[in-house]
Amino acid sequence: MSSQYLSLVSPDESSSQGDTPPNLKRNVLCNATRFTITTLAVVVIILLVAIFFLVKFPRSPSAVSCEGPCGLEEEGAKGGEMRSRETFLLGLITDIHLMVHPDDCVANRGWKYGTFGCDSTEALLNATLAAMSDKLISSNPAQNIIFMLGDAAQHQDEAAWSTNITIAAIHSVYTRLSAQFPDTPVFPTIGNNDLERHNAVPDPSWYDTILPVFESALRRGDRVELPPDFHDVFRNGGYYSAKLRSNARGEGGLTVISLNTNLLASKVIGAQPYAGTTDHLSWLERELERAVGKVAIIGHHPPTISFFALRYSVLQNHWDKEYLDAFLKIYRNYKDKIMGMFTGHEHQDSFGAMKYEGVDISVFSLPSVSPVYQGQPSFSIATVTNDYRLLDILTHHTWLDFYNRLKEEPKFLGNSSYSDILGVTGLNSTALLDKAGEIISESDRMSTFTSLRDKVYQDRFGVDITPHMFYCYSTNLQISSFRSCAQQFGYNTSNFKSEMSEDNVS
Repeated sequence: MSSQYLSLVSPDESSSQGDTPPNLKRNVLCNATRFTITTLAVVVIILLVAIFFLVKFPRSPSAVSCEGPCGLEEEGAKGGEMRSRETFLLGLITDIHLMVHPDDCVANRGWKYGTFGCDSTEALLNATLAAMSDKLISSNPAQNIIFMLGDAAQHQDEAAWSTNITIAAIHSVYTRLSAQFPDTPVFPTIGNNDLERHNAVPDPSWYDTILPVFESALRRGDRVELPPDFHDVFRNGGYYSAKLRSNARGEGGLTVISLNTNLLASKVIGAQPYAGTTDHLSWLERELERAVGKVAIIGHHPPTISFFALRYSVLQNHWDKEYLDAFLKIYRNYKDKIMGMFTGHEHQDSFGAMKYEGVDISVFSLPSVSPVYQGQPSFSIATVTNDYRLLDILTHHTWLDFYNRLKEEPKFLGNSSYSDILGVTGLNSTALLDKAGEIISESDRMSTFTSLRDKVYQDRFGVDITPHMFYCYSTNLQISSFRSCAQQFGYNTSNFKSEMSEDNVS
């Protein structure tokens, strides 16, 4: 018995005792086999448990290299959500492009929350509004407001354009906004897909069609005063002004001026010449003159160079040059009253700032809910002081393909806070211009932002935009000054085209 034991622990000694009995060999083999199988089973179980936790509880979004929401911060982690009794939150949402018939987009079939290359499904819109609601109701909900910056309606084939689909999408979007935010006023504006025809100035009767929808959105919560001429002005051209009543602390209300930028846009048929356009800018000047306190300007097309076109080596303003020049003069004269200008249309977040005749001017373009142009569905939350100074804008993105694979409702995480990216406290025009040089710096902060931006927008269009070109885009609203800026960095824009060969972002 002792020799059998020694044969297991000392091969040299066992060999000196003669051959090992066959039954012992079988026992050794069986024991070794059982050990191997048990070990493999344990390894497989560990791997299965690890895979389960990785799928169910994905790695921290701050990981440098990962599948899913890589690079996104946890909600509330950024400086953009500074919350106190001295501030309120402004929800910014745009370019929803709700599909009335989701199966019309072949790529979307089978995806509840939609997919890239298609407009928004109802499920995606509901998930977005729910996430936005979580942000807005967590801080001073009685004071918070929403700007809806246009394009509620889906993209349609030009040859088969249906006004019934457009109307159905507009009604559906604002019905859902009303259900999610029953006591929060929503300030709407008209996008280029919210028209009787795409990119075409509609018959004035069209404004009568959408007037009740817009008025109902404004009156929610009974916190907005509409001027006596509200209906007449809107019927004339689809624009309006409205006054947010004084807040609980007694500070003066905010005037919101909603422009119909379709009348000013370079690509909208019928906008040039159009009698209502001159009236529109004259009306804007009168409204700024009579406004008491701060003013927020909203519209769909930003008065900037088209970032979408730039990536195809095309230099094109969203606005007609004549109207842009007139608008900049008006903005210059009333700059001290203007809290900020907020727009959509570009389907990504960016800002434009420039010095115009000695006055600093700025505008913000917000990202889309629709993933049609390969961008991640998004909304933004601005933090505003009770005396209407814009402190910050924090964008919330989801990671659509990641959550589609999980077959779970998309979650939205906050990132891209302007205060963090540019290192500013307060988003006034002067601060933006002072810090715009950060775009071309080698700082870790800007490198992280650039990397995240490329992931969120899927590096989606044409050629890459260098930091220097992005700087020139962000600090020059006019083509002539953009060319001068680019030349300083050694870029030759003389071969850039002046028009797109296909439709602009819409």
